[in-house]
Amino acid sequence: MGALQSIQALAPAPARAPAAAPLHAAAQVHAVRCEADFAALAMEWNALHAEAGGGDASAWRTLFEWWRRHRAGRALRTFAVRLEGRLAGVLPLYVETERVLGREVRIVRLLGLPGHGGQALLADGPESRGAAQALAAAALAPRDCDVVRLAALDGASFLPKALAETAVRLAGVSAHSATVVGEPGLRVFTATYDTPGARAWRLARLARVVS
Repeated sequence: MGALQSIQALAPAPARAPAAAPLHAAAQVHAVRCEADFAALAMEWNALHAEAGGGDASAWRTLFEWWRRHRAGRALRTFAVRLEGRLAGVLPLYVETERVLGREVRIVRLLGLPGHGGQALLADGPESRGAAQALAAAALAPRDCDVVRLAALDGASFLPKALAETAVRLAGVSAHSATVVGEPGLRVFTATYDTPGARAWRLARLARVVS
């Protein structure tokens, strides 16, 4: 497995223009923040999962059961996007707090076992690009979190590119690291995005190590 792309951005990013509208203007993003709403998505999620040919790591039952076992100390933050009323994409996330250099850092992560790719789902068809852009904007927009850490997404889907483009457009968001690794038949995307507050403590941590 060889690294195809690696970027590091520790210095503060320059100011950026406001985010542009998503490719598909009719995209409607719903934030799933409670278990009842998560459960209510089961039928639509299963239909999207079958259409997208998703694996066990992205199945509704797998992620719902994982959440029920590991929800203590975490907050659900999953996004579902609909195009013309039809579920076209799901990005299952949660938020947890860690203490770094004496400061509480709020980190957004993918639901499920670490390193198991394919948790995000996109419809199979032309609408997948618009769904990916809407999900990327939702994932990187919250200002009540410090870091968005996405591990082992499908590197062949539209989502990695949409995340990279959104990070460039959003003021104050930077890619601390992003890597695509691949081998025959497989590409896996992992990235960490920082808000301005996260860059501050990351630079402080770097300064402490250097000194």
